[in-house]
Amino acid sequence: MKLRPQRLALTTLSLAAVVTCALVTSTTAQAAPAAPKIRCGGQAYAPPGTGWGPESLGNCAVYGSAGSRKGFTWSVNTGSMAQVCVQAWSYQDKKWHNIGCGQSGGGSIPWGAVVATPKIRAASNGLGTGLTWSY
Repeated sequence: MKLRPQRLALTTLSLAAVVTCALVTSTTAQAAPAAPKIRCGGQAYAPPGTGWGPESLGNCAVYGSAGSRKGFTWSVNTGSMAQVCVQAWSYQDKKWHNIGCGQSGGGSIPWGAVVATPKIRAASNGLGTGLTWSY
């Protein structure tokens, strides 16, 4: 009969050691590194002449809330001498909004309670060029 209580004491002691070891391990563990920030945007083309180029659809969807705005930045490709004007589409009011002219710029548009993928279009002053944009 004395063996049985000793076995329980040994089992209880073993369990306490495992719990203590787990607590020490969890408090000394390093935090996982933060996930890299996703860059949302795309490439667009402003054709030579006075017309708008094709629409450029971004690579990430955006969720907005009532009254929210979506900001954009853009710049022509390195080495380009072209001047461009850029517009972004608002799914809230269903129209194009100017977000700047020149070789780089940005702006914001009404977004609202919409889940959608942003899109832009660009026009140049005569020289065609590519541009990079983000949001």
